[in-house]
Formats: sequence, C-alpha cells, structure tokens
Amino acid sequence: MRDLMKYDAILVAGENKYSYHVCNQYKALLRLNDKYCIQYVIEALQAAPTIGDIYIVGHKKRLISALRDARIDFKQPKKIHILEQKSNLLENVWYAFLQSLPPLNDRNDADIAAFVNKAVLVVPCDSPLITT
Repeated sequence: MRDLMKYDAILVAGENKYSYHVCNQYKALLRLNDKYCIQYVIEALQAAPTIGDIYIVGHKKRLISALRDARIDFKQPKKIHILEQKSNLLENVWYAFLQSLPPLNDRNDADIAAFVNKAVLVVPCDSPLITT
C-alpha cells in the first residue's frame, strides 16, 4: 500500500476588534452541544489520514486554556502547535506556514528546494460541520 502524502493544517482562529462574534462570543470558543466550535474542527483534522501537524493561530492563552478544558491532547494523534495571532488573517497564515517548515539553517540549496512547493491546508475555526 502506498504511503499517503501528509499535509500540515493551519487552523485560523484569530480575533481582533474587526472579528465577527456570535452571541458576543469569540467564534472558536462558541459552545455547540457541549463542545467548542474549534473542537469539532480539531477532531476532524486529527482523524484525517492525510493531515500531519496542526497549527492553530489565535489568542494563544485563551485557546490553550479552552483546549485543555476540553481535554484535547496536544501530542497525539497529531501534534498541535498553538501560535499567537498576528495583526490580520494573511499574517496569521504566513506565520503559521513558516512555523510549519523545519529549521532551514545549515541546510544546502537542495534541502531548501524541497520546501519550495510545500502545500498546507488552511481551515477556519468556525466550520464545525467539517468532516475528514
């Protein structure tokens, strides 16, 4: 059986003064059937065989607290990296993408060229109906 190609996922969960809130609540942490909205997305990404690591960009302290409360394991079945948000969506995605690259110091041009075509999956935190 052929090994599946794995893609890292970037889960955008940022919030700022321009973010749209639902019921005056940060969308990622909106409760739906006793789960956070973001929890549904994480569970789908963890179950997808083609997803590697998961990078979540948002209000780091609030996300860590909520995900620990939800008993999300940050190490398995997939490693979850929580990153502090930047000033806008584009910066959040670019920052997470750069964090998904292995350290490039002391690598030759051939090693770096392998990352030129790296693809990632970008998913919004407010898509609780996502499936694997």
